[in-house]
Amino acid sequence: MIILSGFIVGLLFGFVLTRGYFCQFSGLSDALMFKNFRIIKATIWAVLIAMIGFHLMASLEIITLNPKPFFGAASIIGGAVFGLGMTLVGACVGGTTFKMGTGLISYFIAGIGIALGGLSAAEGFLKPIRLALQDTTKVMIKGANPTLSSLLGLNPWILVLILAVIFIWLLLKLRTEEKEPRPEATFFARLFKLRWSPALTGVAIGIIGMIAFVASAAAGRNYPLGIVEGYIPILKSFLTGSFTLSWMYLLIPGIILGSTIAAFVAGEFRWRLPNWKTAVIMLIGGFLMGGGAVFAAGCNVTHILSGIPQLSVGSIVSGIAIFGAVYLIDYFRFIRKKQS
Repeated sequence: MIILSGFIVGLLFGFVLTRGYFCQFSGLSDALMFKNFRIIKATIWAVLIAMIGFHLMASLEIITLNPKPFFGAASIIGGAVFGLGMTLVGACVGGTTFKMGTGLISYFIAGIGIALGGLSAAEGFLKPIRLALQDTTKVMIKGANPTLSSLLGLNPWILVLILAVIFIWLLLKLRTEEKEPRPEATFFARLFKLRWSPALTGVAIGIIGMIAFVASAAAGRNYPLGIVEGYIPILKSFLTGSFTLSWMYLLIPGIILGSTIAAFVAGEFRWRLPNWKTAVIMLIGGFLMGGGAVFAAGCNVTHILSGIPQLSVGSIVSGIAIFGAVYLIDYFRFIRKKQS
């Protein structure tokens, strides 16, 4: 069945996340604290490839672009809450999920929190608050979810070309701390054991996003990569005892298994148990991530890797709120002390 493609996409995504050590929370912290832009560069590569790919496929009528809505207050508040949750967990939702596959039990606990928070905001006690914020602050342009092209009244390809030039300039300017693979390293070692470069990681994620868009649309979902929305039906199935498979349902175990395979082959897999204080923090942080993502209509993967390439205003604002919150927290916790 076509929904099985969700599991296959998850396998690929989990493998790439693990080999690229791709966690956007860690990437922002590395950039702020150590001026290491490795993950930032990988993210730019991913957005660049996905942006060109999505618009090319849309022009060829292979897919129909489906930008996320802009909810105003809900997008900002939800994004900020999600960012706060990331700082408690110490990883973005993609990092949380792939780290499960490496044997870190603390991230399984965070995953439970993500599912609980997401379900609470989608269907539980937080739903009335979410609906009140979303319904009263939703912004649309000509009856559609706003994009940069509809907001500015420009052909989307003009913006794609302008942004592509900006992204390439940034890739040339940003510095990374990368160790070159040993000259004697085999192709197998470079692919399966050594950390991937920002370019390889980002390009691979961008291509996976394109595959995900086509496969997901064929399964009736019509959106590329996302993660939090996959946790919610998994939790519901365990609570209700009714298992209804979907594309997103299968994506999550695919990511975890893909990460496990990558970690095993590289010799990096090992079970690690957290202490009870860490477990509680991870659960709370995960809950904030799940709830914040539903308020903001998506997590960092949904908005940064899938929504911004579609030029979605809602994704741009939510992404700024997510990482703006992380920046402010890191600033008051670490950067200000370092500067004083």
